[in-house]
Amino acid sequence: MTKQDAINEMKLGFKISHRWFSDNEWMTIEGNKILTEEGYKHNMNEFWSYRTDKSWDEGYYFFEGK
Repeated sequence: MTKQDAINEMKLGFKISHRWFSDNEWMTIEGNKILTEEGYKHNMNEFWSYRTDKSWDEGYYFFEGK
């Protein structure tokens, strides 16, 4: 799915992973923060500012574990 699709699904509470993430990595959105599997809450603008390459525009999927 695309980045925007992933953001929309995370806002609904779904855990989302990306093809560059390791097998146990996921993220979701709580309030206005991105929550990761370690329990860290990231500012959304800052989180995406490190992921500006075109490879981050697609490649998202629902996290189910591998």
